[in-house]
Amino acid sequence: MESLHIHELHKVINDLTAKQQYQLAFELCSTYLEKFDDGYLIYCYLTLPWRMGRLDQTIELLTAAIDDQTWISPWMINQFNLFADFRDDAKFQALLTRLEACEKAYWESDHWKPITSHPPNETASPLLIGLHGGGLHAEHSAEKWAPAEELGWLTTHPNSPNIIGHKQHWWMEIDHSKRVVYDQLEQIQNGYLIDPDQILVCGFSSGGQVALHLALEGKIGAKGFILVGTGGQYFNKPREYWRPLMEQAPAGLRGALFYSDYDMERSGNDVERLLDLFEEYSIEVQFNRLSIAGHDFPPDFKSDLEKAIQFIF
Repeated sequence: MESLHIHELHKVINDLTAKQQYQLAFELCSTYLEKFDDGYLIYCYLTLPWRMGRLDQTIELLTAAIDDQTWISPWMINQFNLFADFRDDAKFQALLTRLEACEKAYWESDHWKPITSHPPNETASPLLIGLHGGGLHAEHSAEKWAPAEELGWLTTHPNSPNIIGHKQHWWMEIDHSKRVVYDQLEQIQNGYLIDPDQILVCGFSSGGQVALHLALEGKIGAKGFILVGTGGQYFNKPREYWRPLMEQAPAGLRGALFYSDYDMERSGNDVERLLDLFEEYSIEVQFNRLSIAGHDFPPDFKSDLEKAIQFIF
């Protein structure tokens, strides 16, 4: 097989798994592990032996993952009922105890704390709240939204309240997710001089669905939202979920959306459905089709971001 891009690799692994061709999927993961530092690839590599009923191999890989800081959290194991067939095994229970210690140590460290960057403004700063994608971390969000700092924006990047592994956070229950953002906004407003008329809430991938919810809800005072490759368990809910939020959206709220061809294919009709709702409720949005392969930010995002900010404000 010729070399694959990461988004192509995800699709092939998903297709093989759906066909229960677990050994082929596992071999593919093994082949590409050194090339890609990718959370989903690591997750498949660690869980596919379980799907094939291989207890000893599963324990071996999960044990090595502790040393490599690629462990799977007990929260994720319980949330998604992973390794259910092995739960009663004494060796697996001992492994779970070690994983619980990893998760506890993580929350006792500084790894989960938000990342904030403050430009040297002498007056009140505009604020961009950036929400990372699923399985990612505030560090990724801070890196990708860094062009906003060059444009004079204070940026802050909270981590979601759930972890699936080391520096891998997951947006899950919407009320808990919103609370994290509310708390971080309060900290920022108490510590910095913020222009209340220039607040943006932004998100990548599944973080974008939380950002959109917050912007439409109106409680954080955002004047706009920017979504990059957004999708997820809330994003694809039916119109009835989004209509009440659209109805209460703050007057003048605007947004910008960025999607690659891959993002559009993966989303089904979710994006078109939301674009129709934006039009129905007179929420002006700028839709941008990215000329990149896969699920990512464009390399020249500063120019795109500047145009989006100009459109919103």
